[in-house]
Amino acid sequence: MSSTVKVALVTASAFSIVVIVAFWVLDKGSAPVFSRLEEALNMVPDPFDFLVTKQPIEFADYLGSRQAAGLDQVVGFQAYLSLPEGTRQSLYRGLPTPGGRPMDFQTDLYAKLAIDLYAFDFGVWVSQPNLRECNFVVLQGTYDKEKIVNKMMGLGYKGAQHSGVKYYWLFEETTEETTVDLAHPLGFLAPYVNRVAFMDGKLLLGSADIVIESLIDVQLGNVPSMRADRNYVRLVRSSPEGVLGGVLLDYRWLRDTWHRFSNQYPETPDTWGTLANYTLVLFGYGQTGEFGQTILAVYARNSATAGERNAVELVNRWNTFRPGAYHGDFVKNFCSPLSTSVIERKDRGSFQSRGLVSRTVTGSYSVLNGTSQIIEGEDSDVATQGADLWRTLYESRQLTFLIRMEDI
Repeated sequence: MSSTVKVALVTASAFSIVVIVAFWVLDKGSAPVFSRLEEALNMVPDPFDFLVTKQPIEFADYLGSRQAAGLDQVVGFQAYLSLPEGTRQSLYRGLPTPGGRPMDFQTDLYAKLAIDLYAFDFGVWVSQPNLRECNFVVLQGTYDKEKIVNKMMGLGYKGAQHSGVKYYWLFEETTEETTVDLAHPLGFLAPYVNRVAFMDGKLLLGSADIVIESLIDVQLGNVPSMRADRNYVRLVRSSPEGVLGGVLLDYRWLRDTWHRFSNQYPETPDTWGTLANYTLVLFGYGQTGEFGQTILAVYARNSATAGERNAVELVNRWNTFRPGAYHGDFVKNFCSPLSTSVIERKDRGSFQSRGLVSRTVTGSYSVLNGTSQIIEGEDSDVATQGADLWRTLYESRQLTFLIRMEDI
């Protein structure tokens, strides 16, 4: 497969835009090198047959965080706690956690089920409030199966099988929905660990039978994974280097979320225009050298020029954005102005569609990458600071810099 690639490095001010362009052709015979994030897509079912709309996919590169901090050998929760407080703060910065409760989730998982998040290399998950819709977590790396199973047996788990793979269940499905008793000793963890399976160095956690069965099937190769979706693959391969944690957002989810929460959003500045149609967004935290960055990557399908057209608008929005009721200077207090680069590609060649049929595809796309260096410090007015800036904005749905009424 050959691919013509156009890269435009874009810097913008109120009056000017500078574009530097380079071209190259990917070597047809070169072997692909998959990032840990792309490998994680191979652990997630596509489509989510238990979902109507693709929900946000969160991910955490625990191994990458240890490497970025120079603490490769600090593996596991106890090793993490043994670090001096100052050193500890440099580890797992900016990474999301299932349920949005970083220390509560890790502490309870470890104490109640002997599952040690910080011993894994990578995690990917979808967390939704509706249990039947979907809650799942896939963790890749090191775990003590015997210890985890012993803990589960003491909590009342029972065994079952799917496609020859054993899994464990806690609350039985007696109706169309699974009812979880939050008064159980697992408490708020119960929806995430209602189903558990162990497969080839992976720990699978799911909310219901349909969820754990889909996770098992994708690990076995019986159903397509998200790596069969070339849009997600293109975005991940074109995103800035050094991404350690974040979320993959489908435009349709952003649109639906805007409709649900629009009455809570502040008015946007009159200087904002519109963003050209895009398909997916990667929003998260990354690190290059000593510097932490908030990262945005906006993927537009079937348009090799959308990225360049969106660059100035996204810079303007980020640099004039105000989260919630905050009236201070967002960029000055929490991060640097947004720097952008654009990747434009025109593809022609063979493509493995959903892992089943090989066909010839043509098309073009663009990825607008934005990075904003975070500013470390204290601010009593708002909690959006440091490496968790992206996570605070995402979890509070303060995403008007990505979508507003004029974009829909």
